[in-house]
Amino acid sequence: MKRVTEYVLWIIVFVSISATAFYCGGCIGFSQGYNYAIAKDAPYDANTSVTVLKKIKDNEIESIEDYFEKQLDNAINRHWYHKQNPPVFYGVRFYDQSQLIDENSKKMIISACEYRKENPDQSGGMALDRIETILNYYLKD
Repeated sequence: MKRVTEYVLWIIVFVSISATAFYCGGCIGFSQGYNYAIAKDAPYDANTSVTVLKKIKDNEIESIEDYFEKQLDNAINRHWYHKQNPPVFYGVRFYDQSQLIDENSKKMIISACEYRKENPDQSGGMALDRIETILNYYLKD
């Protein structure tokens, strides 16, 4: 009987340690990945700022406007893609999809979509039906 109790105790200890290690590893891995995602865009952002500043100094206003129009379309598309394809862990979502965006972010994306709706992209980079879909999604509340 003592041997069975000892065996069960070792199994409980092993499972507890494994679960704790799995949880801690996931937390550490998530935070490292999140920090990497923020830091990896810094050189791109710095280069973008330099490019825009040079164009301002050279009075190339139209090219700056074109750049920001494309950047706006890219941001709207990227947001909508991630809203429609949230991250999963082994096929399981651990949160409600409505929690993916806070009220301030919601207001900002609505503002961006309303701007794009009022000022359609002349190069055809952003389809108005996508803008309508996004606006209807957020304004339905």
